[in-house]
Amino acid sequence: MNVHINHKQEKNICPIPIELFLSDKWNFANNQTDKKYDIVLTGRQDPLLYSFFMEYVKKHPDITYVKRGKNLENDNQKTKEYYVNGKECIGQIETREDFIKQQSQGRTTLYGVQGYLDGFTKGFYHITPHFLEMVACGCFIIARYPSGSNGIDAEYYEINQFSDSIESYDKFEAAMDLSLNSDIDVNKYSSY
Repeated sequence: MNVHINHKQEKNICPIPIELFLSDKWNFANNQTDKKYDIVLTGRQDPLLYSFFMEYVKKHPDITYVKRGKNLENDNQKTKEYYVNGKECIGQIETREDFIKQQSQGRTTLYGVQGYLDGFTKGFYHITPHFLEMVACGCFIIARYPSGSNGIDAEYYEINQFSDSIESYDKFEAAMDLSLNSDIDVNKYSSY
């Protein structure tokens, strides 16, 4: 997948070419695997979506989830070990192959546009290759992204095809319930 877009900085009217690449090696058709876990979380997590995830897990203790670190709280220390429901260590992600294998075993995942996070991405609401990887892994995506002028990337990449922007726990719970009881649209994921 190779997508090229031009954004214009509003103040300087300066075109900034941005390209997202995902090798054909990771194409959805090549990465269909059995879904062992209800939800797999890899990479940085959107704080709001993650708070909804913690609430959901507490209300639905029967789901299986994989995340970095043993504790339910978000692991900001970037521990390398991934655990099933905080109990069984299933290994580390050391390579891109490990990452794709891990992510593709999850039925559902979370994706937050990074501009909401403190630090160098604050205010820059860009889509990352991680989104394309989630699509290639065939995961239901529960996402949070801006609209309007901050949502240009989300609109361009048509994230709304995969998820509404989730801003409340009720919408999160409905999206999780749907993802756990439905199959993905294989044609949509393959053609994307």
